[in-house]
Amino acid sequence: MRRRCAYCGRYFIPDARAGDRQKACGSLECRQKRKQEAQRCWTEKNPGYFRGRYDYVKEWRRRRKTYLDKMIQD
Repeated sequence: MRRRCAYCGRYFIPDARAGDRQKACGSLECRQKRKQEAQRCWTEKNPGYFRGRYDYVKEWRRRRKTYLDKMIQD
């Protein structure tokens, strides 16, 4: 069954695994728009998630410096 893309308006056949949840067709432009919308909605629902995390992340990086250096070299 075909559906209309919420971003470009073209018809597409949704992936069977997504069922009725798929909103965007497979074009790169529409997928990017869908990703931006999803990220914006998530950030609005979780407004304080990124606040106050810098000290925690900074300490985590300091303790795992050798691990991160190794990841960069690979």
